[in-house]
Amino acid sequence: MKIIFLSLVLSFIVAQDLDEVLPSTQDISDPTILGCTDSKACNYNDKATEDDGGCTYAEKNYNCDGKCTAAIDCNGKCGGSAKNDECGICAGDNSSCADCAGIPNGNNVKDNCGTCDADDSNDCVQDCAGNWGGNMIIDECGICGGNNSSCTDKCGVLNGDNSSCSDCRGVPNGGTIVDCDGICGGDSKEDNCGICNGDGSSCLPYRIYDYVIVAIGLLSFAFSLTLTL
Repeated sequence: MKIIFLSLVLSFIVAQDLDEVLPSTQDISDPTILGCTDSKACNYNDKATEDDGGCTYAEKNYNCDGKCTAAIDCNGKCGGSAKNDECGICAGDNSSCADCAGIPNGNNVKDNCGTCDADDSNDCVQDCAGNWGGNMIIDECGICGGNNSSCTDKCGVLNGDNSSCSDCRGVPNGGTIVDCDGICGGDSKEDNCGICNGDGSSCLPYRIYDYVIVAIGLLSFAFSLTLTL
């Protein structure tokens, strides 16, 4: 009886072991292997016969090991498009080194009057009043914006002393003159013969008493004619 019982126990154990070692009749008839069947996936299983929907893929521009496979831009981004501008600024717009004409690293400079060019010979300057591009100048009297009047004498002479139009008394534009006797303001005058205080006789063709005799003769003749008539 004991022998029969032991035999049954051993038979059961052997049957259990065989189930674990040998595939079931169902596995043998349906050899399906689940897994990722996409060869581009990181977890591709070349043994799988049926895709299980669990394929995993690398991030764009990276491989399955996490390494960048594209160019790295100036910002350090894998596959990025940022570039250094002409000023050396990553993703810049060239404005940080542009001149007044908008040219990167250009030579144009805006002067104090707002003119932008590369010609410093036409840069505006300050006038005497300190105004950039102004037109005020220093006049002959040394006055900024003056009209020369501050140093023009009464005779109209720049930096003059009024002597050019003064009369004999030193009055600018005065009317006092020196007479023919050399006296300032005197009343002596030249006659028709150019003689100071003369009577005009010095330049006549005859002497005065000659004219008197002629005049008496003419009067006498006229009187005699009257008597005759």
